[in-house]
Amino acid sequence: MITGSAAPANVVPFLEGRIDMIFMFFILPIVICACIFRIWALVDCLTKESDTGKTEIAWLLAIPLAHIVGAAIYYFVRRPQRHAELGR
Repeated sequence: MITGSAAPANVVPFLEGRIDMIFMFFILPIVICACIFRIWALVDCLTKESDTGKTEIAWLLAIPLAHIVGAAIYYFVRRPQRHAELGR
């Protein structure tokens, strides 16, 4: 029979107390930039995408539902195509 409580073993001792610093300086800025990029892609799609056809609706659904991948596809595929077609 085991009595008392054993403290959990620290799996990665060199990271003890540094996880918050790693999160604050590396991961948090990446997440913030990704959110800003998604918002910019949505605003760009709303303001500059042509109203003809259903492309605007499709992109307005694809960008938020596919997260950063949807925004990246919009930026690298649709945006240059739109610039070539419409000039804006």
